[in-house]
Amino acid sequence: MIILIEGFDQTGKSTLARALARDLDLPLARFGVPPAIGVLQHFLTKIEVQRSGRGLVVDRLHLSNYAYNGRLGGGVLTAEEWSAVDGYLARRWSGLLLLVDSPFAIERRLRQEGPSEASGLTREQIGATCGRLSAAFAASNIPHKRSLRLPNFLDPATGEPTDHYRRFVELVQSRLKAPPLDGATA
Repeated sequence: MIILIEGFDQTGKSTLARALARDLDLPLARFGVPPAIGVLQHFLTKIEVQRSGRGLVVDRLHLSNYAYNGRLGGGVLTAEEWSAVDGYLARRWSGLLLLVDSPFAIERRLRQEGPSEASGLTREQIGATCGRLSAAFAASNIPHKRSLRLPNFLDPATGEPTDHYRRFVELVQSRLKAPPLDGATA
């Protein structure tokens, strides 16, 4: 099982990915800006190298690559390469969580956090990138996907897991113990 966490900067992706990796005892892979050449091989190789026999939690991958479309530098997947990554994940009983928030809230958090790769983007660019993330989410063939805000899983004031998060972890733990479905690989 591969759990992919996607979303714009400052939506809680890394926070959620770290919590899931810890609570599920799975390795965590982080994908920053990919190299300008060989993006597809970079993604697939890194997943295979870091994936344990049980699974992997991934902090950003092909949806972000599409959504940011080279705005932060690095290479961009072609449509065929994007489909290859998506198909790879779909065949491995993957789950996709897209963390969403309003461009206003994201812009405010980016300004509070200080300089980052995305802090120079305007609210319009943030909105357009969020729209591209949503479009990529809708186009993905990953079988188990959900769009949500981080407070659904972690209390924003305390960082403590919510009941929804605990149920999700229990579901994934039971799936990690079960044999693959319909020819999917772990």
